[in-house]
Amino acid sequence: MTTWAQPERRPVAASSFSRAGQVPLRRRPPRGCTPAPRAGFPPPAAARLGHDFGRVRVHTAAGEGGAAARLGRRPAPAGGKRGEAFPGDDIGAAPGSRLKRTDTTGALVGGGIGGALGAVVGGLVGGPVGALIGAGIGGLAGGLIGNAASGPGARAAGTPSLALSNDTYSDNATESRKNVQFDVTIPAGHKATDYALVNWVKGSMKDGSGTYFKAKMYGSVVDANYSSWVVDSVDADPIYWSDASGRWNYRTTPSGFYATDSPGPALSTELGAVYALNFRIGLYKLSDLPATTSGTIGGATAIAERPWQYSVVVDPRTGAFTHPAI
Repeated sequence: MTTWAQPERRPVAASSFSRAGQVPLRRRPPRGCTPAPRAGFPPPAAARLGHDFGRVRVHTAAGEGGAAARLGRRPAPAGGKRGEAFPGDDIGAAPGSRLKRTDTTGALVGGGIGGALGAVVGGLVGGPVGALIGAGIGGLAGGLIGNAASGPGARAAGTPSLALSNDTYSDNATESRKNVQFDVTIPAGHKATDYALVNWVKGSMKDGSGTYFKAKMYGSVVDANYSSWVVDSVDADPIYWSDASGRWNYRTTPSGFYATDSPGPALSTELGAVYALNFRIGLYKLSDLPATTSGTIGGATAIAERPWQYSVVVDPRTGAFTHPAI
């Protein structure tokens, strides 16, 4: 009979059951105020304008960069078309502004109100100076209103996602392994460290005599026999890859983070052994997860889950490996 307890795998490590660690949005073209006198302007003010604002363009070409900077606006990129939206750039905001082009509602609302306000102020002052002052006030007001209308939720749009890679068996003459990777993608506006993985397990591992192998769960060595879904964790913290140094120990990537698992391996010398384990890897808000577990995580709900298996049967005569579905 072969019995074994697996060492803690951190940070690139094996599961509880392993012998050893492993590792274009478009907008309408810019346009000025209609040259016709507008209702609501006192006649003296309308007469004082003396300018066709229909020909006015604000920060739509590279040569207007200086004025755009003074007004807190961003000019169009070099080579860009007037009035065209530029992916990834800010809308009517100075460099560093957090109002992004994805905030379409706030941008439209802010642009409309800010533009109207700027036109009124510019008309009252009159002349080219009035146009510049009006544009500046309109831009400032539009930015503030646009940010408020968009809100923090729009700036942190999107939901983190979870995927599996390398979910295949790697067999040789002596052992059968699976080095699966859990890939998490974190959208812009979210923090990777606000999310964590929890692995769940159901099933068993037996040697050729039908005796359960041993596994380390929640700090104790137990039979590797799970009739219902329980958290797969070698220590009391349910978070996958947690250890004494901290709860979040994942490997970061440009798009998020990842972790790995390598259950087993089953050995060709374990004649008749059966490894039949179903897993579910889940992505959660870290703040929703309890500090300790004895198999459950309370009411925490997964943002995403992906199933996977470790299924190996060792032929009782030859030691060859097969992988039946379970």
